Parts: sequence; C-alpha cells; structure tokens
Amino acid sequence: MRMRYHFSLLMSLALALAACATTAPSRPITGRTVPSNEAFTGSFKGSVRSDASVILSNAGGVACTGNYSSVSVGSYSSGLGTLDLTCDDGRSANVLMHENDKGKLFGVGQLGKDTLIIEE
Repeated sequence: MRMRYHFSLLMSLALALAACATTAPSRPITGRTVPSNEAFTGSFKGSVRSDASVILSNAGGVACTGNYSSVSVGSYSSGLGTLDLTCDDGRSANVLMHENDKGKLFGVGQLGKDTLIIEE
C-alpha cells in the first residue's frame, strides 16, 4: 500500500514538472495603427529566439492571430524575427519584430493601409 502511494506521488510530480517544462511564457503586448489609431491588446507566447504565437484583439471585436519565426544564422538567434498576422476582418500583416537590449519586444509592419506598431 505504501509503495503504491509513493509511486502515485512520483507520477504526479513527474506530470506536473512535464507540464511546466512545456508551457511557453506569455508576454503582454499592445498594438496600434497609424494613422487610424486603432488599439490592440494581446499576448506573445513563446520565445523571440525560437518560435512563438501572437493573439491580438481590439475593442471593436477584431481578432488577429499569428505565428512568429526567429531569424537565425547557424545556431545563433539574435531576437529578431518575423510575425505573420491574420485578422478575422480580412486584413493581414507581416511584422518585423525585435527584442531590444532591455528585453522588451518591438515590431513594425503594414496592416491594411495602416502602419502597425507592436510593443511590450
């Protein structure tokens, strides 16, 4: 009986650690368009040095999702990458993203007729 308890405890601990290891960090981001001044909020989930996903939405109900891909040279990744963003209103954007020397995200691209600026 005691052996079963220890086995169950060890399995629970292993599963909990595995879940933590696979959970990507989520960073809050905001976006705004220029000149129309449309505001977005959302999250960047993953790492700027590998792959990540982005979710943005605005107060008018427009939702945008996308995938970020890091630009690497050999095994070196500089924190620079591209975000392919698609919104449910038909707009799309290709955003150049960068993590600055303070570890904050910044990106700029074209969303429809506007410039899209994304910041952490």
